[in-house]
Amino acid sequence: MKKKKKPFEISDSTKKKKSKNDSSSRSGQSAGVAKVGFFSDPGVRETIESIVVAVILALLFRAYEAEAFVIPTGSMAPTLQGRHVDIHCEECGYNFRVGASAENPDTRAARMANGEPWLTGHATCPICRYTHDLDRKFKGWPSNKDSFYGDRIIVSKFAYELSDPERWDVIVFKYPSNPKQNYIKRLIGLPGETIKLEFGNVYVLNNETLGFDIARKPHHKLKAMLQGVDDTNFIAKKLKEVNWPSRWDEWSSRDDQKQWSIDNSQKTPTFSLSTSSDRSWLRYRHVVPWTHDWVSYLRNGELPPRLKDFKGQLISDFYAYNYKLPQRLNENYSVEDIIGLFGVHATDRYLTELSGIHWVPDLAVDSLVEIKSDSGELVFDIVKGGDHFYCTIDVATGLASLSCDNKNVSFVSPDKPVSEKPVAGTPIRGKGSYKIRYANVDDKLYLWVNEKVIQFDGPTEYENSVTRFPMPKYSADDPGDAEPIGIGGKEIDLEVKRLQVLRDVYYIGNRKSYDPELGDIVFAQEYRTKQIRLVNDNGKSAVSYDQFVHKIRDIFEDPLTWSKNQAFDLFSDMIHDRPEYNYRLSEDQFMPLGDNSPSSMDSRAWPHGHFFDRKFLIGKALFIYWPHAWRQPFFFPNFKRMGFIR
Repeated sequence: MKKKKKPFEISDSTKKKKSKNDSSSRSGQSAGVAKVGFFSDPGVRETIESIVVAVILALLFRAYEAEAFVIPTGSMAPTLQGRHVDIHCEECGYNFRVGASAENPDTRAARMANGEPWLTGHATCPICRYTHDLDRKFKGWPSNKDSFYGDRIIVSKFAYELSDPERWDVIVFKYPSNPKQNYIKRLIGLPGETIKLEFGNVYVLNNETLGFDIARKPHHKLKAMLQGVDDTNFIAKKLKEVNWPSRWDEWSSRDDQKQWSIDNSQKTPTFSLSTSSDRSWLRYRHVVPWTHDWVSYLRNGELPPRLKDFKGQLISDFYAYNYKLPQRLNENYSVEDIIGLFGVHATDRYLTELSGIHWVPDLAVDSLVEIKSDSGELVFDIVKGGDHFYCTIDVATGLASLSCDNKNVSFVSPDKPVSEKPVAGTPIRGKGSYKIRYANVDDKLYLWVNEKVIQFDGPTEYENSVTRFPMPKYSADDPGDAEPIGIGGKEIDLEVKRLQVLRDVYYIGNRKSYDPELGDIVFAQEYRTKQIRLVNDNGKSAVSYDQFVHKIRDIFEDPLTWSKNQAFDLFSDMIHDRPEYNYRLSEDQFMPLGDNSPSSMDSRAWPHGHFFDRKFLIGKALFIYWPHAWRQPFFFPNFKRMGFIR
């Protein structure tokens, strides 16, 4: 049996030659030094072989395990960033991002006009709605005002070899119409399902009941997908100067009856409640400035007259990432110039149509609460369609219970016992500081305390036995959806040092098409391509799309109209409860959507169909390993946005 050579072991013939040379050397003969070829040297060979093995392993790892990808566009914003501009709001201090995909090299050439490319020239803060004139005329080395490339991510190619993809995963796949092009989206439809997109939610056909069940997000996915609406840590300077109404207040109480006190002496307000025998409510009203307000009134130190009898407005699917206006590099249009050019006035309110025209009732509140008593009752309330969903916490025991004031709403679950009031223990025990997040999303209630999700003894999913889709409600006795979030207390001393309002992703159910000449998504929604008929007090009348948008905004901002037939007709049209909007999937077909629904080239717009086959699936997006580095004052990694993708 032939002896197996060890790695890099010298062959027998070499040994013999070496022995002969040694002999002649010992005999006193002149022994010349043997010249060994460069690649024959064992050390060199070992190095080269190590490099080759490393390259092979890297290629195998890339092919079967993981690969790095760059996000080019903003279809998954804010979860993942494509090419964008980072902005620090000069009014309120909030940091946000606006898309700049048109500045990518592959699309910039198509947008060249008169030798100058189109750049993102204006952006609007999602918190204070101040519109910024972006200074893009940098010279030399690009500054932080220049656009940044998209996130660089790691994708696991092996993840779906062990298990099937799950709904809400962020996945990478080959675009079926062009397999050389990779897409990244969120998976919302699984093989064999029939999907319906209504009221911003995902519904799946139940083959047993033949009805559609809402698809609910796991708590860790929801936490990552919530988007900012308001933050008491960021209040615009100009709004303070003109005494713009606080969004948080005891709106329904007279000044002499108010139990809550608001301290505005510091940079951020503090809300305090002393012991009271009855529940006292601090409530949120969505009092946001229009572009018209900023230009026509606030810059002059005045309050707009419309606030004189302001009763509240609905929260919409506003995406700061999309709310931008392009300009050429050789142009320098200010917001005032644009308003003059386009004739923006109080009726138009905002600079573009992308200001959000869908009502988002799925909300969350994030709070930093300092409890100063050993007992009492802390209560959170989120209103949806006029129904109040309460989370009541007994500060002494830490027990939290969930309830709804509508008897037609009940907690339901196919695999859990139903309890009238789900109860759970929490880490809250008397005095102390607690970070509490409460959410009402996808017809389910969620609670986190100190970033720990709270598990209740029964289901927190609910359904309304009378109506499937809520309509906004308002009355003088109960403002309802005009004050959609509240934090209250009874027999408790507490301070609230920070309040944030967040909303869920809103998936637009209307079909869309793609215009390759413009490189843009063209909405083919029924209310854009046709004239629709609106029911009003005088009968039916046809309106254009612009008139439709104005009608939507008028209704959003006037709670007194929510109970009228015209509002019902408009909201019904936005929901689109129609069979022709069902998406059917065969076996081994998946349906993906972008988190940035108004501006996502996803399956709703594909010419070949609303799905991709399993063979095009590449893997699961795992980790943002390089968001972008800061350029000034010196090169520095953006550690804050590095992390796992949810």
